[in-house]
Parts: sequence; structure tokens; C-alpha cells
Amino acid sequence: MEKYIEQLIGLSNLFTKTKSEYDSSDLYEGLPIRMFLGNAGQDFVENFSSLSDNEISAILLHIEDGMLSKDEDISNSVAVYFLDAMVNKSNFYVENWEKIRSMLNKESLEYVKAYNALWGIVEV
Repeated sequence: MEKYIEQLIGLSNLFTKTKSEYDSSDLYEGLPIRMFLGNAGQDFVENFSSLSDNEISAILLHIEDGMLSKDEDISNSVAVYFLDAMVNKSNFYVENWEKIRSMLNKESLEYVKAYNALWGIVEV
């Protein structure tokens, strides 16, 4: 999981809150990494229009790789924290969401559709 997070951080300067900021937390083991993923999902939606096409493609491909990971901790964490946070934040950034939605890879899009079917947050 740590390697996956470090790779995500390396894809863009967008993710200013590094994992090390959460490592010093007194929260339950593993939660700091998940908090980082949630913040990263929100940051991605908020700052989408300032990212280069290369950054966007690399981030979305990395998220898709996480979704397809055989490591359930990675795949579950990417879904439940990054993608959920991204969808929840998209209500405030509709124009960004429309572009993101059209660029999501297959597994990520399927998860977002299923999540949205439960909560009806955004148009998918």
C-alpha cells in the first residue's frame, strides 16, 4: 500500500498533503493512508482544470491499476476513499466532473456507477 501511495504522490504536485503528514497521527493504524486517499480524491476534482493532460491520464491510470490490484487493501481503499471522495466532491465541481467522468477507465467507472446507484450523487 505504501508503494502505491508513494507512486500516486509522485504523479503530480497536486497532492501536497503527503503520506508523512498522516503517519504522525494518533489515529488507528491504516487510517492515515485512507485519509490521504480521501483528500487526494477531493483535491483531484477541485484542481482538475489546472492539471496537464499527462497528469490526468497518469493519475486515472494509477487509480485504475489500484482498482484492479490483487491486493484487496489497495483496491478497496482506492474505491472507498479516493473514488468515493471524488464523487462526493463533484457536486461542487460539475464541469470538472463531466470531464473526469468521460475519462474514467472501465473498473473505476463501473465502481462510480454502482456507488451512484446507491446514493444518486452525480450524473454518471
